[in-house]
Amino acid sequence: MQKTFILVLLVLMIAVVFALQNPFPVYITFWFWQLEANLSIIMIIAILFGALFSYLLSLSVMSKKNRLIREKDVKISQLEKDLEIIRVKYIPDVIGPPTTGTVSAEKHREEQNLKKVSG
Repeated sequence: MQKTFILVLLVLMIAVVFALQNPFPVYITFWFWQLEANLSIIMIIAILFGALFSYLLSLSVMSKKNRLIREKDVKISQLEKDLEIIRVKYIPDVIGPPTTGTVSAEKHREEQNLKKVSG
């Protein structure tokens, strides 16, 4: 955010310097429309229209990306639910509950393996 602010401030300072150094009037004719204005004002207006136009063109791309992100979030949420179901359903059968409250899972596996070998 701070980098964007600094960049915008820098562009504005350049525009002000440009405006102060180019106070000459220019004549613009577009079909039947004519305008006389300072070169700097015309340049700043053209830059603003260009920025607005490029923002409007990027809206469709941004909306497609946001839709894709939402779809991926839904898929991730569903996969996390499926993983939790699998953990609850199958992992206790492999490891099983510890025989005492202080036995680690690794020690419990070793005990289970010993029981399988001896039993």
